[in-house]
Amino acid sequence: MRHPFKVGGRYRNRRGEYEVIGLEEPKMMIRYLDGSVLETTVEIQARIWRNIQIEESRETPVRAPISRPGRRRQRGLEFQGLQEHDFQRGVAGTSWRARTSLGGLLAQRMSDATRDYFQSYAIYRRAEVHIAQPSYYDPSRSERDAKFAFDLDAQRARYGFYIEKNDGPMDDTWDWLRFLTALGGDTALQQEVETAMRQLKLHWEVYVRDEGGLIAQVKAAQEGLIWE
Repeated sequence: MRHPFKVGGRYRNRRGEYEVIGLEEPKMMIRYLDGSVLETTVEIQARIWRNIQIEESRETPVRAPISRPGRRRQRGLEFQGLQEHDFQRGVAGTSWRARTSLGGLLAQRMSDATRDYFQSYAIYRRAEVHIAQPSYYDPSRSERDAKFAFDLDAQRARYGFYIEKNDGPMDDTWDWLRFLTALGGDTALQQEVETAMRQLKLHWEVYVRDEGGLIAQVKAAQEGLIWE
C-alpha cells in the first residue's frame, strides 16, 4: 500500500510525535518521544496520519470569547425549565431547542467550561439539538460530524457525545472513520476513554435508525469493556 513512512522519519498520531524505527509491511515499529515503543500496522498509522492532515487543512478554529458581543443576554435567557408538553412525539408546541432557550443555554455552558466557542443547532422536525464548534460542524451534512446532542421523547431526556456511521460508503469527511482509527490505533487513548467511562459512570449506546432503535450498550466493568 502507498504510505508516507520511512525509517528514521518523524510523524504523529493521536498520542503524539513518534519516530519510525522499523518498517516491514504490514507491520511497523514506532518510538514516541518518551522512549516507549509500539508495534503497530502501516495501515492504521497511515490512516491516522492522513486524517490528521485533513483535520489541519480544515479551517483553523478561532478561540473566540466565551460569549460573542451582544449574545450573552440572549443565549438561554428565555429558558424557564422543561415543560410537560415538551415530552411528546414530534416538535409541535416546543421551543426549548431555540438558541434563546435550552439549546443556547447548553452551548453557553459548554463555552464557559472549555473556553472555546460552541453553538447550538436545532434539528429539523426532530426534538433534538446539536452542540458543536462551528469550525467543525456543517448543518447541511451534520450526520458526518461528531457533536454533543440533547433530545427528548415522550418518556425521557437523553444527552451525550454523538457520532454517526453511514450504512453505505464513507469517505474521509466522516468523523466515524477518524473515531475508529483513533480508538483502534492508540492504546493510551483506549485506556483514557475506559477510565472516564468508569469514573463518570458513562456508557455507549448503539442505535440502528429505522430498524428497531437501541440494539446494544457498551459498559465499563472491572474486567474491561463489555457489550450487552
